[in-house]
Amino acid sequence: MFRKLNNKGFTIVETLIVLAVAATIIIVVLLAVPSLQRQSRNTAAKVAAGAIASGWTAEVGNANGGAAAVSSSLNVMYINGATYSANKGISVFTATGSSSTVVKYGTQAISGSGSDLISSNTVVLYTGVTCPTPNTGSSIALGTGTSTQAAIVYSIEPARVGCVQG
Repeated sequence: MFRKLNNKGFTIVETLIVLAVAATIIIVVLLAVPSLQRQSRNTAAKVAAGAIASGWTAEVGNANGGAAAVSSSLNVMYINGATYSANKGISVFTATGSSSTVVKYGTQAISGSGSDLISSNTVVLYTGVTCPTPNTGSSIALGTGTSTQAAIVYSIEPARVGCVQG
């Protein structure tokens, strides 16, 4: 007369709850990934700028206080013939700065004029100038320096630049 029901499996409500939780987790992860990628690119540019600043300081010391000779090619900076590699994907440039040089974040490479634009994943070594205080912002004005001083400017996303003194 009485039959025992065999209820195996999940109900529709339980299944919908699990799907809603899974969808929420996927959305949170997808929203977090671009921010993490941006932080990674910013860190890579800052590390490359720091390495180039250290190289500049070392090579000026090797030149007994004289100015170091610099050149660049793709993601490699040459200072007095020594090679300083930036991380893959980071472009490095050299430029001669002046106290009137203002560096801004932009979508073009170095212009060589009084107002330079640097794009993402870019590091620029300016010779004969110093970094301002504060050393980050939407634009920075480089200060007058000696031939043994250099300002290494790097891009920070979104739309900012930073500076490391060499």
